[in-house]
Amino acid sequence: MTHSDLIGKLGQVSRPTVWYGLLAAPLVWFMQLNLGLAFTPLACGGNPWPLYLLNAAAVLVSLSSLGVSLRLKNLQGQPGGVVEHVTHFLGRFGAWHAGVFVLLTLMTAVVGFFIPACRLR
Repeated sequence: MTHSDLIGKLGQVSRPTVWYGLLAAPLVWFMQLNLGLAFTPLACGGNPWPLYLLNAAAVLVSLSSLGVSLRLKNLQGQPGGVVEHVTHFLGRFGAWHAGVFVLLTLMTAVVGFFIPACRLR
């Protein structure tokens, strides 16, 4: 089975859905870390709301990635055989993968609430 055959075996699932389920959680965690560093001067200036909104958005996107992966894992109505196995494998892998990044995103967000972003004076 070639690479193009495997990609064609996703059945009724669109490729952007699969890519979102697999890549959204790690990418949003990466963006949360980098944008959090960029928004730190605003928090030090007395406006912590950009950091709070960034963390909330990152948690929501990572949870939605987990939801998409779980939906792929439990998808019914796929043709039997290889198509069903590929879709369920990508769903299981995406669910574990996104679950780890949901945990990392939540830990990063919680740390932002309890540890000040500025140096202690």
